[in-house]
Amino acid sequence: MTLSCDFNRVLEYYEEGASIDSVVIRTCSSDGVYSDLGSAVIDGNIAMFSAMVEKPSIGRAVCFLSVPGGTGCSEISFVAESGHITVNEASARGTKSNDAIVEAMERLRTCAGDSVAIRSIINSFAFQYEKAATILLLEKSISLIGKELWLTVVESVNEDIRTIPEIVDAINKVHRLIAMEKAGKAISPGTKYTDFRGEWEGREYALSDYVGHGQYVLVDFWASWCMPCRKEIPYIKRVYDRYKDKGLVVLGVTVSNDKPEDTAEAMKSLGIEYTVFHEVDNSASNAYGIQSIPRILLIGPDGTILANGLRGEAIEETVSRFFQ
Repeated sequence: MTLSCDFNRVLEYYEEGASIDSVVIRTCSSDGVYSDLGSAVIDGNIAMFSAMVEKPSIGRAVCFLSVPGGTGCSEISFVAESGHITVNEASARGTKSNDAIVEAMERLRTCAGDSVAIRSIINSFAFQYEKAATILLLEKSISLIGKELWLTVVESVNEDIRTIPEIVDAINKVHRLIAMEKAGKAISPGTKYTDFRGEWEGREYALSDYVGHGQYVLVDFWASWCMPCRKEIPYIKRVYDRYKDKGLVVLGVTVSNDKPEDTAEAMKSLGIEYTVFHEVDNSASNAYGIQSIPRILLIGPDGTILANGLRGEAIEETVSRFFQ
């Protein structure tokens, strides 16, 4: 197997100054355990790698990045098999299984929620191609098919595929995402806030320490590695500086297991002076159905959610209405 991984799209996600530190190629054994094949050679934003593979398996090209104020990590999946494979964030091509996945995904796009047609495509694919290819097709098709329909389709796949650790993990992930979506709908403007726990530098926090005490609270769910999150910080700082003496509290709540040292470095480089703490046991993510960040919301003095999904100039525009 020879591999050429294009990380240009990955780097476009980050702000200027991001660069590739290293790329590790990993493959998965039949019991779901990954092992490192080795490090790729980096040429610009392209990672190149060569290795012998005995039989097709799930491969991951894991890219470790240096980004302004911290580090980042991104992963691209493919079927590791004999031949030359070209990979980018969107797809892997060049070998039998990888090309078949691209073709199957294109066919699935035409099904428009037709569960019978979707089942037929996936079951036919599982019959024709290696198990690793079917696993990767199932992983890639979650967002395309839709979560609820994807779960019903997986139930019709052969048990020897359905019970593979990676597919079991994917099933559990989809169930969590569905639950989080329901939680997200439950915190629309007009509903009461949900409490959660946090910690920072040995101190314990709770959202209820700040909400329900007669003040407006702007909550930013973010992470140091998230570039869209970092781009919202100047807007948040501006509204904090303008309204902190008028009764506005701003909280930065880091999620997605952000590392304390990375959070601290981001706070320093971004000039964050308002309160920041980490969620505990995914309590914030679960309570607010957070599937993507940043997630910025405004809570009123009585604990009622006034706005959700604020971004950019809309942050100050919304807050200013309550301080006129």
